[in-house]
Amino acid sequence: MNIKLFDSELKVMGVLWKEGDTTAKHISDVLKEEIGWNMNTTYTLIKRCIKKGAIERSEPNFMCHALIPKEEVQEAQTDELIDKIYDGSVDKLFAALLSRKKLSAEQIERLKQMITCLIVLVSIHLFASSVIVLNKRSHPDPLTEADNSMSIIHKSADLLYYENGYPYIHDILTNHTDKTVTETQYCMLAYDKNGSPLQLYWNFLDSSAKSSFAYLVDSKENILPNQTESYRGGWSLYDGELMEDFPKVGNGKANQVAYPLICLKQVGFEDGTVWNNPDYDDWFETYAGKEVSMEELQNYYPHEYKIASAHRPSSEVSVFPE
Repeated sequence: MNIKLFDSELKVMGVLWKEGDTTAKHISDVLKEEIGWNMNTTYTLIKRCIKKGAIERSEPNFMCHALIPKEEVQEAQTDELIDKIYDGSVDKLFAALLSRKKLSAEQIERLKQMITCLIVLVSIHLFASSVIVLNKRSHPDPLTEADNSMSIIHKSADLLYYENGYPYIHDILTNHTDKTVTETQYCMLAYDKNGSPLQLYWNFLDSSAKSSFAYLVDSKENILPNQTESYRGGWSLYDGELMEDFPKVGNGKANQVAYPLICLKQVGFEDGTVWNNPDYDDWFETYAGKEVSMEELQNYYPHEYKIASAHRPSSEVSVFPE
């Protein structure tokens, strides 16, 4: 098995192995009761397992299906134990077991038979694994290679300040596709220094606008292939303590933004194709209006979007608002 799963990821897999196909929400509920994990932690681990190829996701309701059986993981962990602790020697493993207590002649004979069977099984497993690895090296999966080379990366999103002290959110995108990006639609969220979500007056120049946890933005900015978007300024935020010349918004106090989170929803390319982020709805459900740990906020960037495919929208439908 070429997939390395950590203990936390094995807890997610354990729910699937025990209960079979189920929703991400149910996995979250089970692990919250058993371990005390919050939904954000569980969803993050589920997505890691999906990226590693251990879990397959399907819709509706974010259904999860285990792609690797428990026995395969146990076998891989046994091989790893033998390699790390006993220098790859099954004989040393059983010698250690035999030295711990006295066994009867019958038990010793049974262990000898088990050793013989295990040596055969391990040999077959190692041979099969080497053949699979060599085959993958000789015949790489073109879909995997394409998926790895086609991506857009949100390198960062920071709270910055103009010379007059007015705050704004400045994000940086890098285009690792072979096409020029012409339009993007993305969602912005904001959190205070403790990881609590903030309701902001994102469009504070509109007196009729209400505060919200999230704000969807459409942007037209060309980003060439393998280019990092570089521009001055960003999305201005309201600070009532400084912006005395602007109409008072809300309670008129300064915003408390410490961490902005941004996620792409759609990307338009120069050839007219559009990529829709398949993870956007889950991202929104996970983060919008929810408490987020400081560790996750601090390690959110760089945030990578795998661009597996883009489609050409119907000519009768405008994907991006004019």
